[in-house]
Amino acid sequence: MGNMTKLLNKPLKTFIVFTCVVLACSIPAYFYLIESIWIDELDDHNQQLKEQIQKRFNEGNPDDLNKRIELWNQIQINSQISSASGICKDSVYLIEKEIVDKGVVERERFRGLFSVIFLNGKTYSVTIETNVEEVNETVLAISIITCLFIVFLIIGFILLNRKLSRQIWAPFTDTLEKLKQFDLNNADVINLKNTDIKEFVELNETLIKLINDNVSVYKQQKEFTQNASHELQTPLAILKSKVDLLIQDASLTADQRKIIESLDASISRVTRINKNLLLLSGIENKQFETEEVNLSEQVKSVVNNFIDFAEEKGRAISLSVQDGIMVNANESLVEILISNLISNAVRHGGANSGIDISLNGQGLIISNEGKATLNEDNLFRRFISATTHNPGTGLGLAIVKEICDKYRWRVSYTFTGNQHVFSVFF
Repeated sequence: MGNMTKLLNKPLKTFIVFTCVVLACSIPAYFYLIESIWIDELDDHNQQLKEQIQKRFNEGNPDDLNKRIELWNQIQINSQISSASGICKDSVYLIEKEIVDKGVVERERFRGLFSVIFLNGKTYSVTIETNVEEVNETVLAISIITCLFIVFLIIGFILLNRKLSRQIWAPFTDTLEKLKQFDLNNADVINLKNTDIKEFVELNETLIKLINDNVSVYKQQKEFTQNASHELQTPLAILKSKVDLLIQDASLTADQRKIIESLDASISRVTRINKNLLLLSGIENKQFETEEVNLSEQVKSVVNNFIDFAEEKGRAISLSVQDGIMVNANESLVEILISNLISNAVRHGGANSGIDISLNGQGLIISNEGKATLNEDNLFRRFISATTHNPGTGLGLAIVKEICDKYRWRVSYTFTGNQHVFSVFF
C-alpha cells in the first residue's frame, strides 16, 4: 500500500498538471498577442508621426526648408527625411540594430515605415523607425505575474483540497473506520454517520442492508450448527452405547464383528465432529473466559499425554520449552490448540521420524518430517482435509485458526527441508 495514491490526490494532480500546461502555453500566446498589438500600435504611431512631419514642415517658411530638414536629420536618429525622385507605396518592416548603451553593445529590434511626403510641392522620402524591445519586457513582466498567480492558485488548490476533504469525506472516513472495526461474530449494530451527500447516503444504506443480511444469515447458520450439534449428542450417545453392546456379543461372526467395528469407528468420527462443532460455536459465541495461562506448563502437560500415542505411531518427540511463558487466554482452548497441532504432527509424520516442539517468548513451533507439502489453500478451512493420506475430521486446524483469531495470534505453515513446520506467534 505504500505506492498507492489517495482518491482525493488524483484529481488534484491532474488539475496541477493541467494548470502548468496551460501556463506553458500561455507564455508564447502572450508574446505573439502582445507583439501583434504592439506592432499595430507602432505602425499607427509611425503613420501619425509621418503626417505630423508633413504638416509641420509645410507650415514653416519655405525658404529655410532644407535647413530644417538637415536639423531634423541630425536630431532625430530614427527618423530621416531625404529627397525622392518619384512616388512609391508605403512599406513597413522590422530591422535589428546594434545600440550602444553605457558602453555595452546590444541588438534591438525596430519597426520601420518608409513613405513619401510632399513638402512645398516637392517629393521627399521619410524613414521612421521605432524601438519595439518593450514587447519582450512587457511579456516577461506579464509572465512573471502570471507564474506567481499560478503558484498561489496551486497552493490554494492544495490547501482547499485538504480542508474540503476533511469536511466532505468525513462521513466516508467514519464509515470506513466502523467497517474496519466491525466483527461479524459480535453482530453489533453498526451506526453510520448521517450526511447530506447523496452518494454517501446511498453507500451507507447499501452497507447497512448488506451487513444486516449477512448478520442474519450468520446467526441462522450458528444457531443451526449449535442446535444440530446439541440435538445429535443424545442419539449419538445412545447409538454408541448400542454398538458397544453389540461388539461385546460373543455370538457374532467375524464378518459381523468387522462390520460393527467399522460402524463404531464411523460413529466415533461423527461424535468428534459434533464435539468440534460445539467447540467452534462456543468460541464464536465467546463462551470461554480469558485468564492468565502458564503456556510452558501447558505444553509440557499436553506432550506427556501424547508420548504413548506418538510411540505407537513410531514418532519420537523432542521438546524444548522456555519456562515461565504466560499468555492471556482460556486454559481449555490453549490445551486444545496445542493438542490439535501435536496430533496433526503425529498423524502426518513419516515412519520412525521425530517431532520437534519448541516454545520461547516469541511463539510455539512444531515441526515433523514429511514427504510433500500440505495443501495450504485448504489448510485451515472447515471440513476440508489438507492431505488425502491421513484424512481427519477437517476441523482440527480450523479450530486452531479460530482460537488464534480469537486472541489475535498468528498461525503459519511452511514446508522446508522435508519438514512440516507449524508456528503460532503470540
